[in-house]
Amino acid sequence: MKKKISLILTTILLTIPIFVKAEVPANTAFDDYNFYKCVIDAYNSSQKTKLDYNHNLTDEELQKITTLTCDGFHKEDSEKINSIKGIEKLPKLTILNLDYNKLNTIDVSMLPQLTELDLSFNNLSTIDVKNNIQLTSLDLSFNNLSTIDVSMLPQLKDLDINYNKLSTIDLSNNTKLTYLNLTANQINEIDLTNNTQLTTLYLHENNLLSLNIQILNNLPINDSLKFLYTQQKFETVPTEQNDKYVINLKELDDKLDPSRVVFENTDKITYDNVNGIFTLSEKVDTLKYNYKILLPDSIKEEKLMDVTLTLKYNEELPIEPEPVEPEPPKEETPIENPKTGVAIPLVSIFGLGVFGVCGYYISKKKAKKIEL
Repeated sequence: MKKKISLILTTILLTIPIFVKAEVPANTAFDDYNFYKCVIDAYNSSQKTKLDYNHNLTDEELQKITTLTCDGFHKEDSEKINSIKGIEKLPKLTILNLDYNKLNTIDVSMLPQLTELDLSFNNLSTIDVKNNIQLTSLDLSFNNLSTIDVSMLPQLKDLDINYNKLSTIDLSNNTKLTYLNLTANQINEIDLTNNTQLTTLYLHENNLLSLNIQILNNLPINDSLKFLYTQQKFETVPTEQNDKYVINLKELDDKLDPSRVVFENTDKITYDNVNGIFTLSEKVDTLKYNYKILLPDSIKEEKLMDVTLTLKYNEELPIEPEPVEPEPPKEETPIENPKTGVAIPLVSIFGLGVFGVCGYYISKKKAKKIEL
């Protein structure tokens, strides 16, 4: 009997749901436990202490933290940071790294002493850094930014915003820039006239075919620029002429200088460097060439922009069906009632016919029900 009771109690206990209380930060200014753990770790590291995660950091303790690295790389989603509420309690921060987390929004306006900020590999669509005027390094790569204002960051030296959705950016006030990475955006206009200290420039995988070739021509590249990456990829449709295919670069870019195109003629493809015209004797899928970037006379090394044209031919393009005009409605020919001589429209006859059939069907169903 005791065994039966014990078995019953065990079964009941196993079926009772167990509720695990979510861990919350000991300091109520914070609302993300993973972030608060990172803050505790930063305090322990800087102060050589061993506080546990249940410790309630005081404002005085929080103000001693100057570097905060909360890297989410190689962490499970449950370990990543969703919110940095409470970061305003760390006004002495100079270095903040929150890469590879799950941040959708962020406010760093209360951190005026920041010099390095890394928010790469998050899900940010907007960010305001106008108050962070001491920033020298800013990494916002792999987010969803369509706009960014860095005009208030005159000390900025390293700027990385690759793999976002920027179409333009104003860098005229960032005269100390030495490293700029804008790879894989949608940049179609950029002015680098004031950025004469650049040593590394990444502009490839953007929309820099037309206006920006002219800008690159006038780029005040000096001896400091050692690495320039400007590979571009575009699609175009060749024009068919006399069993050949023609690509007029001047039609793609009216500011392009045909003489700066570097291309070695082949049996299939020839280039006219006066008129900027490629002639293809047969179809090819891609066409690659280089474009010389205008440099000051003091620089002997030649800088080239790599361009790849993906060619689409008219017969390969989807054909849109021609719009078909609806036929005008046909006029009904009335039928004369032989008894009365009154004309009856066809619609009325059709309606009566349908009603008659439906009525017969309903009466049959009712009849069957009555029989059952």
